[in-house]
Amino acid sequence: MPDIMPPPPPKRSLPDRPVGWELLLFVLVLLLIVVLGGVILAAVGDVAFGPQTAGSLKNGLPEPGNATQSWFYLGVFALFYLAIIAAARISMFPHGERWRAALRLVPARWPWFVFGTIGLLALSQVMDALLPYIQDMVAMGDQELQVTLLIRALTTTPSMAIAAVIVLAVLAPIAEEMVFRGLLYGWLRGFLPFVLVAILTAVLFGAAHGEWAHAIAAGVLGLLLAFIRERSGSLWPCIAAHVANNLVAVGAAAIFGV
Repeated sequence: MPDIMPPPPPKRSLPDRPVGWELLLFVLVLLLIVVLGGVILAAVGDVAFGPQTAGSLKNGLPEPGNATQSWFYLGVFALFYLAIIAAARISMFPHGERWRAALRLVPARWPWFVFGTIGLLALSQVMDALLPYIQDMVAMGDQELQVTLLIRALTTTPSMAIAAVIVLAVLAPIAEEMVFRGLLYGWLRGFLPFVLVAILTAVLFGAAHGEWAHAIAAGVLGLLLAFIRERSGSLWPCIAAHVANNLVAVGAAAIFGV
């Protein structure tokens, strides 16, 4: 009687969430894109501004009324956010056709879009009202935030304002949500409870926004976005709410100069 070979073990498939080495792959791909892009942008900057590029930028911000610098900044931000989106997508290649499920780019019920957008806008207004107290707490006084000055500098003309909306109110939220509530949240949620994951991702989300006052405000918003991500089971309501919030911020700067 011939030997019967045992069937091969079933091929293990990746879970419908990011895994640790995919997060590392994201970082490596992003660094590669940023380094290569940085070399090109440095050359473009020298052509646009001359060899004294760094010295011509006051506090790292475009000079008021300098359209060339403002457009250059918008281009840098656009390429950076596109690099993040591309790196996130590339890091999900091991999931094949299931990459959307792994990042939770899946349909969600419409009430979560409504709740997420209204809730984030309302919380953002609360944080704006508390901002003077937060600035006092971190010893900033009444100093204007760098992000406020930057958005104002990038929305001085109608065409620039439209570009700022595309870059800061569309690309930026998509990129940030794919990283913080997509890759990072999905990986951590595989082995940590929701509360801890929400706090960790909110802290990192806030830290990515720079100045202490802005970081604290963004971190609080990150807690709500984590709740929306957890309860809706989808990244889309987070992206929609984030887009709406940034759209209001950029629109206010373009229309009212605030």
